[in-house]
Amino acid sequence: MQSKLAALDTTLQARLEPVKGRPFIQFHDSVQYFEARYGLKGLGAINLEPDDSPSARRIGDIQNLIADQNVRCVFREPQYSDRLVRIVIADSGASSATLDPLGVPFSPGPELYFQLMEGIATAMRECLGSTAP
Repeated sequence: MQSKLAALDTTLQARLEPVKGRPFIQFHDSVQYFEARYGLKGLGAINLEPDDSPSARRIGDIQNLIADQNVRCVFREPQYSDRLVRIVIADSGASSATLDPLGVPFSPGPELYFQLMEGIATAMRECLGSTAP
């Protein structure tokens, strides 16, 4: 298991290297440890509490952050409506993508962790590697 985890880490490091330091926003702050481990630049979250709605001020702050920091991608989560993500990226040129920290489509079992980490890395690489804005 140790060697399999080490191989996964090496794979993820290589996959995420090209997008290190590129700023992004999340629906809610769900992958802090992943960000720290792989040198990713999460600037914040739309929702500070996933079950609460953000204020109009919070939405405006996120929109300003997207513009000021040249954010390329805002990540939504599959278990929540994408309405807030669509609102914050409107007219910004930023893209959105699904980031699934719960592994919704995966079956429980010994491969779940590996599938989950690969899925997060792939979503980040694809969206942060886009040319927008």
